[in-house]
Amino acid sequence: MGACCAGELHGNSLATVVTSKNASNEPETVELNFPVVKQEETDVSQNSHERGRFTHETLASVNPGCLTDHYEIEAQLGSGAYGTVSKAFCKSSGQSRAVKAVSRSDADDVDKWRREVTIMSKLDHPFIIKLFEIFETQHETLLVLELCRGGELLDRLQEDEQFTEREAAIVFKQVMSAVNYLHLEQICHRDIQPGNLLFTSDVPIAQSTLKLSNFAWACTFTPDQILKRLVGTPAYVAPEVLQRSYDCKVDVWSCGVIMFELLTGTTPFDGDNDKQVIRKVRAFSKLELNPEEWSSISDDAKQLVTALLEKDASKRLSAAEALNHVWMKENAPKAKGTPLSTHVRSLRNFAAENELQKAALHVIAANLKDSVTDDLRDTFVSLDVNGRGVLTMEEIEIGFKKAGHGSIPVDLQDLLASMNTDGTGLIKYTEFLAATLSLNEEAVMKEDVLKSAFNKLNMSGGGAITKGDLKQLLNESDCTPSSANNENKEHSRASLVMIDAGCNDTGTMSYATFKTMMEKGVKGQN
Repeated sequence: MGACCAGELHGNSLATVVTSKNASNEPETVELNFPVVKQEETDVSQNSHERGRFTHETLASVNPGCLTDHYEIEAQLGSGAYGTVSKAFCKSSGQSRAVKAVSRSDADDVDKWRREVTIMSKLDHPFIIKLFEIFETQHETLLVLELCRGGELLDRLQEDEQFTEREAAIVFKQVMSAVNYLHLEQICHRDIQPGNLLFTSDVPIAQSTLKLSNFAWACTFTPDQILKRLVGTPAYVAPEVLQRSYDCKVDVWSCGVIMFELLTGTTPFDGDNDKQVIRKVRAFSKLELNPEEWSSISDDAKQLVTALLEKDASKRLSAAEALNHVWMKENAPKAKGTPLSTHVRSLRNFAAENELQKAALHVIAANLKDSVTDDLRDTFVSLDVNGRGVLTMEEIEIGFKKAGHGSIPVDLQDLLASMNTDGTGLIKYTEFLAATLSLNEEAVMKEDVLKSAFNKLNMSGGGAITKGDLKQLLNESDCTPSSANNENKEHSRASLVMIDAGCNDTGTMSYATFKTMMEKGVKGQN
């Protein structure tokens, strides 16, 4: 099951102590069988984005069509308590995907998977698995996900037994970056373990990209909220989860267990069965490092793992503090990428494009292979000095100064505002990719790439993009005016985009018109 989303299938009904082993002897995530308080999770259905703007969530929406009209199912990659994961071929883009099929057999299943889909559709981070779209049948929800070909971190641990400190830091920084982003988005994963960490390709660790997957047990939270549901994987579950009183720092504990395993090849909580493992977690008071086992490992690494595996959650490091720890800074190489100054022309071009062009570039950027966007990803990560997974104006300014520019271009503030397509004031990962790719004709103007973007934006499933599609894309209702003082719905942003693209106000946009519009954009002719 390591070929793609094996970590997506570890959810199981958690029995008495925590879990059981499956046939492959891998740990299964389970839900502890104690009385639980349902509906503890914060409602994540609210949309706080501005009307008249498209969002990442909109582009990861339910496709009204049939999965097999868009994908060819090639082979089943794994199965578990809640469904299957299969490899699929996307007919429009020519790329391989993973399709996770999950049952909706009862109300609890429906609520659980609706929460997972809602959370995943919000996520936009270089080290978190991508959700492309969702299909629904009478009995199943089908999630089309990024296919990670490099297997699970669990597989690498079993093969290599132990990583060097540099390798461990490379892997661990990516994990902590993803966790820090989640916590800043007020999302707690609750099942961080090696089976849910997937390598995008089978390359040496130094060049590897790791993605966090499986949000089946993730939940949103509010500041100071106490979470109570007993879920997790035995060897990685924090002690306070067993007490049914915890916060997002349970994810940090799980990361501490992973760091321990990366450096030593052993687990701090072993046992012949899960009851023994849970008993050890319950009895844990303070981490004691075996001198023989840790003799060749740096004091900084020992200090960090001890701070992560601190039983008192109030004294445990946060994800942000872990990212800034000296061991991480000295051992994990800093991302480089190309200087932001080389992309200013692309940013200016992006600013001149209409919302549909920007949305199309967003779709294209999200669907491009990692090999095309690796350099831009490194640029984004290098600019993200706070490790938040989003970029601020201050970070952009720092990036320009580090590249040898005393000040940023005069119009850059306006350019950055145009990149922020969802109106949050922060530049998300795919927004950054879309803007910096706006003049990349080789990446954008391939026929399969354009057709795939067109089909995605054709939300009604017909043969053309309609004004209704644009209203849905831009989060507009029929009565939403383009400004507070204009109640004429004929001047909605959707109408203006249609007019700008050369379509009449009540018309539709064919693929040929769409292609012409994108060609003008990529050649800077807006």
